[in-house]
Amino acid sequence: MVELEKSVNTISWFTAGKSSYKVKIADNHFIVWISINRYNIAGTMMMYDFIERFERDENVIIETDKSWNGHFGFKIENENKFMTVILDYIDEFIVTWNLDKKEKDISDKGDANKASNIFNDFFTDEEWYACL
Repeated sequence: MVELEKSVNTISWFTAGKSSYKVKIADNHFIVWISINRYNIAGTMMMYDFIERFERDENVIIETDKSWNGHFGFKIENENKFMTVILDYIDEFIVTWNLDKKEKDISDKGDANKASNIFNDFFTDEEWYACL
């Protein structure tokens, strides 16, 4: 279950197990960036057809977004869905496809600059908790 970690103005941070979510709220949409141990897993999720599955299952429009320092995230139209319901869906997707286990492949290597697999987009703590 996704839990609120902190909130500042239009930015909220959530956690669920190893997963962390940074959410920027706007008028008719929100943007979510997803990390496991500070590695951005949006690209990995796209490899598992996340966008297509999400649109089909939730009947909500979603697209990729790179508005924050070039990091991949997901822009989700917020018509009548609660953000926490959508974050729970994302968390379930991560668990179902074992994406929370795959992070071990990279974290065992240590230095993010040496990463050579799909977890090569890294957030520093300073960057993760910065307000946009």
